[in-house]
Amino acid sequence: LVHVKEVNADDSDICELELREGSKVVETLRVRTADGVPVVLEKNHFSMAYSYLENENLAGSLYGVLRDYGIEPKQASHDISMASATDDQAKLLNIKKGDPLMRLHEVVYDQKGRPLHNSLQLIRGDRFVFRI
Repeated sequence: LVHVKEVNADDSDICELELREGSKVVETLRVRTADGVPVVLEKNHFSMAYSYLENENLAGSLYGVLRDYGIEPKQASHDISMASATDDQAKLLNIKKGDPLMRLHEVVYDQKGRPLHNSLQLIRGDRFVFRI
């Protein structure tokens, strides 16, 4: 877990999470590892209805925490593209600035079809296989 904090909602958040202009969101930033090696940098934005996440242990399963509150992720839309690692991203993923990353943008919906969160995952292609 890198951080959990409140930030201003951007245009994507307002559209995808069905928020009002000027809203805030809860941002989680985590580095996911495989065998101790950083493979994914994951940034999630939740509406302030999920502000309780700021007080939860998010080092483990984020969805496990949500399930404890009766929230079940059920479906998502995915956009996949490529990106180059910025200096900050490279440091967190233990790679070089400019290294290629797979960029996965998701909007995840709960069991009632409501937007749960949006997510940006930057994935190391040299350490991760994405199977559809």
